[in-house]
Amino acid sequence: MPNVSRVDYNFGPSRHFIITSQCTPISEWETEVYTVMTFRFGVIGPLIRLVLEPMSRHIIQQDVEVLAAQTKQLQSMGGAQFAHVDTDLLGLKIQTLRRKAERNGASGSADVSESVAEREIRICF
Repeated sequence: MPNVSRVDYNFGPSRHFIITSQCTPISEWETEVYTVMTFRFGVIGPLIRLVLEPMSRHIIQQDVEVLAAQTKQLQSMGGAQFAHVDTDLLGLKIQTLRRKAERNGASGSADVSESVAEREIRICF
């Protein structure tokens, strides 16, 4: 099932960095991902972009490498056996949608009631 994820980084009033990704499976082991990174840092925005853009590309490349290693491991183990934690806002919903879609077939409705969940995670250095 396709999905969209969004991660917001808030650095105070009118200073934000947002990463939005749209993921569409194209085969059992491949997913096409489009990512948009947006930010607002006022007049220092052009300077911040000099740091955020290459850093974001590096982080995304790390994600690609981790997912490639995970895929290789999953294939060697015969498929996925995932567990979820409280901060995994998407995992359980996606799993439910997939299971219902599999039961209903490609043309059937997944019919999952809408709910909104939000978690705030603070990382202090």
